[in-house]
Amino acid sequence: MGSPARRPGRSLTPSRRAVILPRELRGAARRPAARASSPAEAIKQLRAAPSSRGAACGLRSPCAPRKRADHGVAPGREVPATARCARERPTPATSACSTVVTVCDLQSSASEGPHPESLFAETGTRFSPSSYLILLDQCLPPEKLTKREKRLKGKIVVALRKLNNQIQEAQMRQDWLLEENKQLQKEKLLVEAESKSILDYLTESSKHRERKCEELWKDYFQQYHELEQRKQELASRYEKETSDLNVQLLRGEKVQYKLEQRLQALKNIAAIKERQDRRIQSLQEQIERIPAETHVKDREAHFQFLQQRAFLEQKIKELDLVRELLRERKRGELGGKAQALEYIAQKSHFEFCRGFYRENQQLRRKLKPLLQEAQKLEATQTWLENQKQQLKQRQWYQETIIRGRRRLQSRQDQSPKQQGAPKNTVHPPLDTSQHPRGSRK
Repeated sequence: MGSPARRPGRSLTPSRRAVILPRELRGAARRPAARASSPAEAIKQLRAAPSSRGAACGLRSPCAPRKRADHGVAPGREVPATARCARERPTPATSACSTVVTVCDLQSSASEGPHPESLFAETGTRFSPSSYLILLDQCLPPEKLTKREKRLKGKIVVALRKLNNQIQEAQMRQDWLLEENKQLQKEKLLVEAESKSILDYLTESSKHRERKCEELWKDYFQQYHELEQRKQELASRYEKETSDLNVQLLRGEKVQYKLEQRLQALKNIAAIKERQDRRIQSLQEQIERIPAETHVKDREAHFQFLQQRAFLEQKIKELDLVRELLRERKRGELGGKAQALEYIAQKSHFEFCRGFYRENQQLRRKLKPLLQEAQKLEATQTWLENQKQQLKQRQWYQETIIRGRRRLQSRQDQSPKQQGAPKNTVHPPLDTSQHPRGSRK
C-alpha cells in the first residue's frame, strides 16, 4: 500500500502531525549534492578564507598568476586575479546552504544508525563576529585602504554578520529537525503495528463492496429496461406534440405576416401624420403671428393718421389766422381757399380709413381658410391617434400570442423531463421551410 490508512474514528495526536519544512529547507533539499557540504566544511572555509593572503589580492595588488586546468580553463592560459579571488572566497548563499539538513538526510541517518545526532557533531564550534572582524582587520588594515576598499570592507562586514545570523538559524533548525526525527521514528513504529489490523479491515470491506456491486448491477439492468420502455413512449408522444406545434407555429406565422403588412401601412400613415403635424405647427405659428402683425400695422396706420391730422389741423389754424388777417381784403378768396383745404383734409381722411378697412377685410379673408385647414388637421390628428392606439392593441395581442406559445412550448418541453426522460434525448429540428418571412427573404 502507498500510504497507511487510519482506522475510522481515530484522530492524529499532536506527536503524529506531518512535518512541514520551511521554504529555505525545501529549497536546500532540492539543490545538487555537490553544492551542499557539511556544516563543518563550511566553517572551515570561513576560517580559512579571511586568514589567507589571497583574500585581499583584488584589493591592493594583483595576485601572482596561477595556471589551472579545472573549470574549463586551458593549462597554458592565465586566470585573472579578481576571478580567482571570487572563486576562492565562499559566498554567503553557499555557506548558508551548506548548513541546511533536509528530512531525507535525517531519515537516511536514522536507518543507518541509532544516533542521528552524529550528523551535526562537527557544528558545535561557533565563531563570533568579533573573531571574523579581527581576522579581516589583520588581512586588511584600515590605515592602508582606499575609499573603494573601505566600502568593500564594509560590505564584507555586513555579509559576515548576515552569515553569522544564518548559521544561528541553521543551528536552531538542526535542533528542531532532530526532535521531529525522534517523533517520526515513534510514529513509524505505531503505524507498523496498526497496518495488520487495517489490512484485515480492508479485505472485509472489499468483499462487502463486491457483493454490493453485484446487487447494484442487477438493479441497474432492471431500471435500464424500464427506462427504455419509457423512452419509446415519450418519443412517440414527443413526435405527435411536435407536429401539432408545427401546425400552430405556421398559423401564428401567417397571422404575424398579416400584422406586419398592416404595421407597414400604419407606418406610412404615421409618416403622413408627421408631415401634417409639421404643417399644423407652421400654420399655428402663422396664426400666432397674424394678430401681432395686425396690431403693429394698426398702430403704424393710426400713428400716420394722427400725424396727418395734426399737420392738417396746424394748416387749418394757419389758414384761420390768415383768414382773420385778410378777412377784410380778400374775404372771398380766403374763404374759398379755406373751404378747399377743408375739403382736401376730409377727402384724405376718408381715403385713409377706407384703405385701412380694406386691408383688414383682406387679412380676415386670408385667416378664414387657415382656420379651416387647422380644424381639418386637428381632425386628422385625432384619427391618426386612434389608429395608433389600435396598432398598439394589435401589437400587444400579437406579443401575448407569442408569449403564450413560448410558455406552452416550454411546459411541453419540461413535461418529458419531469416524467423521467433521459437528458441525452436528441430533439428533431422544427421545419421552418414554409415560413412566410423566409420566403420573402
